Amino acid sequence: MKCIFHIKLIPHKLSHTCVFTEQNKQKPTFICNGVRGSSAQFIISSKQDIISYFNEHYKNNLFKIVKEEATKKIFELPWKDSSNIICIHIRLEDMSKVIDHDGLPGFNRYTQLIENGDWQKYKKAPHDVQCPINPNKLEKLLIEFKEKYPTKEIYLIMASGKIPKKYMDLINKYNLKYFNKNHIDYDIWLMINCDILVLSKSTFPIIAAYYFQGSQIYYQIWPTIACLGLGTKYNKTNWIGFL
Repeated sequence: MKCIFHIKLIPHKLSHTCVFTEQNKQKPTFICNGVRGSSAQFIISSKQDIISYFNEHYKNNLFKIVKEEATKKIFELPWKDSSNIICIHIRLEDMSKVIDHDGLPGFNRYTQLIENGDWQKYKKAPHDVQCPINPNKLEKLLIEFKEKYPTKEIYLIMASGKIPKKYMDLINKYNLKYFNKNHIDYDIWLMINCDILVLSKSTFPIIAAYYFQGSQIYYQIWPTIACLGLGTKYNKTNWIGFL
């Protein structure tokens, strides 16, 4: 006997700007639009940041799948002891020339909208863009790590055919190791399996942050990252933000 299932999609037109109202929340197909809106909606509804919720309910089981895929692809770590490794993601490629402006005002604006349940007032904040970390900020972070963790090795993870001189100078000055031509899946695997992970103003390393197996995550403060619930009263992570 042949069984055929017909799936009927329920039409639901999303407004350009999410209208997060009690009436809309009752609609089974309602979801705030965009990477920011859908995340903000979850936090407002669940009263918890996305990372800690994921850790509590999904991380262990889903990481088994990620690990199996890494095994299939024969991913081998370039280091023997992950507890001795710091990975810092540098957002280059198409955003390599974007200026690293102060993202704190926009970050605070988004956290306020989430805490007040006012995401319907959302407007994209100035400087809410992916970009490379300012070399001066990176050097300040490197100095902190070198003083606090003198025995740890520091790797820069980036995608760039040619590394900009300002970063190459820091690599040489602080004797850093780096990867700039890996497959993206392998870069994620590296960032998952270090002891300290530093997130740039980029959505890419957030994938690794969900499955992170180390002890501490640092994140550069910018508006989009607030939509994970960081900086809000719902934040239960131990992540450390820096400007």
